Amino acid sequence: MPRFEIYDMHFELVESVLGDTAVVMGPYRLLSASDSEQIMAMSQHLSAVWCRSGGVWRIKYLHVSAEWSETVRGEVYPIELSRQTWRYAQAIIAQGLKNGHQPLMVKGEHGELLSVDLVTVLHVQAAGKRCTLHIGDDNGSRTVEAACSLAELEGKLPAGFVRVHRSYIVNRDHVQSVGPEGLVLSDGTCVPVPTKRRAEIRRMLQQGA
Repeated sequence: MPRFEIYDMHFELVESVLGDTAVVMGPYRLLSASDSEQIMAMSQHLSAVWCRSGGVWRIKYLHVSAEWSETVRGEVYPIELSRQTWRYAQAIIAQGLKNGHQPLMVKGEHGELLSVDLVTVLHVQAAGKRCTLHIGDDNGSRTVEAACSLAELEGKLPAGFVRVHRSYIVNRDHVQSVGPEGLVLSDGTCVPVPTKRRAEIRRMLQQGA
């Protein structure tokens, strides 16, 4: 769960005939923090019952609900890509361009928008109608699950990524060698390559060297 910041709070105190009880209600928005890997924005509504005991007010009951909103293509999610989220995503892209490369934006397992630095992607593996991006950087090895097929993702990747198998795409910059078992990547992973395509794939890798 990413760290969130709260915006646009509009809480109101609902008057009560009971002097030691108060109800606070209202909407607010949550936006994932700028240092989060996940880009999420949610509209929520809070209802809280406060009770005074010994001169101290404490929350007795708290209820938070997400406001459902419609997104593109008629799909409905309790997550909304707001203007703030869009500006955040654009800032990430601008920073990537400044550093000489553009990040890849993919949809995560739960509908969240994820930014992936292509330089750190070692290879991508198909997982049914989804795919797994294998990442390697200064923070170690990890994976990112993307809610799209390998074919869909392939169309978004630059020329440095090569489809070497129906279930694998590799980052040419991380290929160390081509051996009898397949491609050996910089992290030691061996990606299988069909024997009949080995010479073709070797040529494809050499063309980009």
